[in-house]
Amino acid sequence: MAAETHIALMKERFYRTLASLRKLTNAKNTAFIKDERYKELIEEVTTAKTTARKTSRDYWLLRRYDVLTIDQNRKLIFPIKETTSTIIYYACDSELFDILHEAHIRIGHGGRDRMMKEIWSHYKNITRKDIETHAQSQGSVERANQDIENMLTTWMEDNDNSHWTKGLRFVQLMKNTELLMLVSSNLRMRLFLGVK
Repeated sequence: MAAETHIALMKERFYRTLASLRKLTNAKNTAFIKDERYKELIEEVTTAKTTARKTSRDYWLLRRYDVLTIDQNRKLIFPIKETTSTIIYYACDSELFDILHEAHIRIGHGGRDRMMKEIWSHYKNITRKDIETHAQSQGSVERANQDIENMLTTWMEDNDNSHWTKGLRFVQLMKNTELLMLVSSNLRMRLFLGVK
């Protein structure tokens, strides 16, 4: 349950940050595809493929997009060339966090460059900024895990005990005490400054 809560918090932080960044990037010529636009593109490409008299817009669409149906789910992909067999997908906004999070786990938390290589081999429109935003939403959790690991290691050395599970409740007490001190300090500061 705690892991699900952390992931939900990371997801919320990711989409909040992403929304702020997207407001700054208000151009039409962007890589991201909102969910509604994703569905529209699938319909437009499907129509363009079956139209006998194609317009310049149809040709433009077909150079950039294709539709792949998997178990009655239609996905937008980059057209497959005869020389390659790799399928490169387009991701819609609602899928972004899950795609990035799964890739992050798949590469063993391997860092931004490995993440970019992994993502770009499967997705056409996920940008470096999207990947960095995911890494930032991930960062506080990674730091907290490292902190707890260091505290457990210290407890095990101080107590000459190789069973980390026995030290877990002591580390939890230390972390909770640390958090309580931080919160009460913040409250005192807010009262002192008159902030509501």
